[in-house]
Amino acid sequence: GHADLSGGRLLSELHRCTLGMGINRAHRGLGQGRRLLDAAIAWARGEAGLSWIELGVFHCNPRAQRLYRRCGFVETGRVLDCFRVDGVVIDDIRMVLRLC
Repeated sequence: GHADLSGGRLLSELHRCTLGMGINRAHRGLGQGRRLLDAAIAWARGEAGLSWIELGVFHCNPRAQRLYRRCGFVETGRVLDCFRVDGVVIDDIRMVLRLC
């Protein structure tokens, strides 16, 4: 799996970051996502001193949505028809976690 946090380009938005993560299909459901997410949150809160983590998750990925909600993320909106994969329309659910 992987997790990455990317910050903004402007000084005025450097208190926020965007999370991207994924787990290889063979390793899903084994707690790897939770461990990656916990490490990313701890680093963002501690070393980086960030205030917010944002993310987007496919509407058709309830497992990831549950993980993010269990970790305190809340939905802030949706981008309809954000992606099209093999002819399938996918909405993106935007979520955020306040760190401080």
